[in-house]
Amino acid sequence: MATLFMLCLDQISSDIILLSRTKGFFIPASGAGGSRRRAAVEPSHILYVGEQRYQVLARELSQIPSFAQQQIIQHLHLVKRRLTLPALKPFTFYGSNLTCLQISGAPCISDEDFAATVATLSGTLLQLEVARAADLTDRALSHIGKKCTALQHLDVSGCTGLTDQSLKVVATHCFGLRVLLLDDCTDLTDEFVTNRPSGREFASVQVFSVSGCAKISDVSVRTLGNHCPSLASISFAGCHVSRLDAIVAHCADLASLELDGTEVDDFSLESIGKRCPRLQRVSLSRCAQLTDRGVLFLVQSAGQSLAVLLLADVQLVDSTVGQMGACCACLRRLDITDGPGIKPQTYGALLRQCSSLEELNIAPWTDNSHDARPVLTDEAKGRMCLIQAEIVAHGANLSEASLDWLAPSHLLQLSHKMRFLRTLQISQWTDDPAPERTGDDSVGEQLAPLRPPEFPLLHGLQRLTMPNLPWRSLRLTLPSLTELDLSDSTLLLELDTACAELRVLNVNRCSALASWRGHERSPLLERFLAEDAVQLPAELFDAIVRLSAGQLVELNLHSQQLAGNALTAETTAFVAERLTSLQRLDLGGCKHVTDQFLITMAANCPHLYHLNVAKCTGVRTALDTVLGVSRGTTAAAERSLVARRLTSPLHEVVASSCHQIRELHLDHCYEIETLLLSACGNLKSVEILAGKHSMALRVLELDACPKLERVSIRSSSLADVELSKCTMLAALDMQCPRLRALRVNTCPALPMAAVLAVVVGSPRLDYLAMRGRTRWDDEESK
Repeated sequence: MATLFMLCLDQISSDIILLSRTKGFFIPASGAGGSRRRAAVEPSHILYVGEQRYQVLARELSQIPSFAQQQIIQHLHLVKRRLTLPALKPFTFYGSNLTCLQISGAPCISDEDFAATVATLSGTLLQLEVARAADLTDRALSHIGKKCTALQHLDVSGCTGLTDQSLKVVATHCFGLRVLLLDDCTDLTDEFVTNRPSGREFASVQVFSVSGCAKISDVSVRTLGNHCPSLASISFAGCHVSRLDAIVAHCADLASLELDGTEVDDFSLESIGKRCPRLQRVSLSRCAQLTDRGVLFLVQSAGQSLAVLLLADVQLVDSTVGQMGACCACLRRLDITDGPGIKPQTYGALLRQCSSLEELNIAPWTDNSHDARPVLTDEAKGRMCLIQAEIVAHGANLSEASLDWLAPSHLLQLSHKMRFLRTLQISQWTDDPAPERTGDDSVGEQLAPLRPPEFPLLHGLQRLTMPNLPWRSLRLTLPSLTELDLSDSTLLLELDTACAELRVLNVNRCSALASWRGHERSPLLERFLAEDAVQLPAELFDAIVRLSAGQLVELNLHSQQLAGNALTAETTAFVAERLTSLQRLDLGGCKHVTDQFLITMAANCPHLYHLNVAKCTGVRTALDTVLGVSRGTTAAAERSLVARRLTSPLHEVVASSCHQIRELHLDHCYEIETLLLSACGNLKSVEILAGKHSMALRVLELDACPKLERVSIRSSSLADVELSKCTMLAALDMQCPRLRALRVNTCPALPMAAVLAVVVGSPRLDYLAMRGRTRWDDEESK
């Protein structure tokens, strides 16, 4: 009997490919075209399901040979962004064999969905990943812990509804648990760790992560250290942790330690260096109690095994950086913050000594170094320029480099010295330290180092990020380049590329860019971002869209100008009809976006994830159809839309400043998670009646709608509502049991009784803003 190893529902080919040990055979999808092709894969029990294709699986189950039906699936990976109960049903048939279930990033999974799925699972499930499932509660996780006692890997990071209660159940039933990821589960405390009725809880854990759990303290550290001798990787980033004596005393195999933003001091770091000789990764960024003395001891005692050392915002001195080069021969990545006492030449010596170093990130030290873009003095810029010169001169082995405050003259040297670069980022530029230019030099003449034949020497470069370019023209011939980011380069006029592998081009806010020569040499373009690139001609947009129609997944032509961008009516229609692979579309400000465009696009773009039609004056009534089933829709049309919405990942819709929208009435929102309708000047009424398919709507913004009079919402998932500056709003009816934030600032016509009714019916409400009320009636005050 042949054993079936892989079922692959390919998103490129529309056929289902079945591979067995002895032969390969195909099951064509019903009504699907496309070429049939075999793939050479290693024998493994894996099922990959694309965002759309799991419904094909449900239709074709009967065609799978009977001998394979019970052994086909052991590893199930659902990459669909929004997953609900109908999507899980096709897979419950295989619950008896399932060993791995990955459905992370599906926030609309509820306890009921999980109960239906877990009921089919047997004790064979070893790995479960449900990260960022915001609706997952203690009830569901407790059921999993009792049912799946063989569980070894559990990832519930970002599941903010979990508490100590469910983790106790998991700990008391899953004694073989080896990987436990609980990052950003903000309600967890020390209790779930210290509660050990049998003494076997967490005894086998090797990877333990509670980053972002602010209520975890040294009590959990002591318990884990005394009872979990197999720990190899721990993360307490953002926790109230200061002492690690128990862990370093009993966990001799510790290899990874993340303590970012904690209260560890030099004494703790010395004990780590003495007791943990096998450390390979240490992250100590933003540790305010840490000084240069503790870092020096760690480097000298455990530096021989260190491969990753992250010390952002930890002030160091010259001797410590020098010791890193002498003691950390295996170092592959180093993140540090520059100090005023560190000589630029020390960084060059560090690169010479650490021959295996692939990534070196040096941030400037300033009083506001925590800011995303710290403000540097001219002296600090000159110093950073000297440091980057040392990196360029001695970083021949670097594969990734972030060279902020680089002088343009160093680019020529970089292209000759750093030939192994795969990723290059230059976020800030500074003047050359030794000025050689005359007052008559033009900006374009200063940039000769970027012109061929010098720059093309970086043949292996794959990602190039150079925002804020200080010149007017740029020419690149990089055969391996796949991503190019030139955003915010307001001086750039001309772009000339010869990049056959280019897949991502970002020229957002390049307001002066007027031409891109070489676009025809980039037929593989998948993402084209040109927000507010208002000088690019319509002919270029049309050529790019038609050349990349088969694989374009993101298109951003948003324009803040009132006249809209240069997209023609023909190109706009082509986008809606032919760009079937689109996942993100932003045509804000385009005058050719109309109701017909939205309806056509909704029918032809099944993968669309994000839609922005802000300031599109042609949008009037089509949002009802695009977002869901509106009142008055026929039963046949409703069934068709239900079937389409069960496969569509669309969940972000921006329609702000669409002044032709007057009413919005929805019976179902399906998988829409974020709906923004701010500043719609003629919007008068909004009615959302969430039905059985509406489990995702979480954020609704209707602020600054001056004519809005009535809002009626029924939703079991809505968490955040913005209604500020709706001066005529007089009727508010909301039944949203999971509402957490409500803003009704500057709504003078809104009765206090309506607001109180919302508050009473929202037990989870923790934020209410009502600033700007002009009057309080006596009855309302009472």
